[in-house]
Amino acid sequence: MTVRATSTSVVAQPVVTSFCPSIAPFTVPLGIIVQASGLTNVLVTAISLQFTDTAGVRMPQVTLAAPLPTVQFGTALIAARSAQTFPIALGIGCRTGRSGVVVVTVDASDQQGRRDSGQVVVSVR
Repeated sequence: MTVRATSTSVVAQPVVTSFCPSIAPFTVPLGIIVQASGLTNVLVTAISLQFTDTAGVRMPQVTLAAPLPTVQFGTALIAARSAQTFPIALGIGCRTGRSGVVVVTVDASDQQGRRDSGQVVVSVR
């Protein structure tokens, strides 16, 4: 399984009505592409996001666990040798800056129960 982003750099978008910590002042739109390699289907079981601002301040990790990816993004099943893009909007800015990096980790398993994990780093401006 390979994991990549639709863009290596994204811009944090201001939120009109924010109220920390329930509604963060900025949202980071991400497109995460997961591609199944080999001859078996892959099921995404969790997507985790960790934002760190340019001063080194980390926000708590956010994990979208199954069945959340299934409900939020359609099916989380990726056919062998095909790819699927997962659109994600991450709220940032409560006790962190608005620029830094997001580390995205995707956990998956195949039809035989073998687990796999992939990671991508996206710069936030």
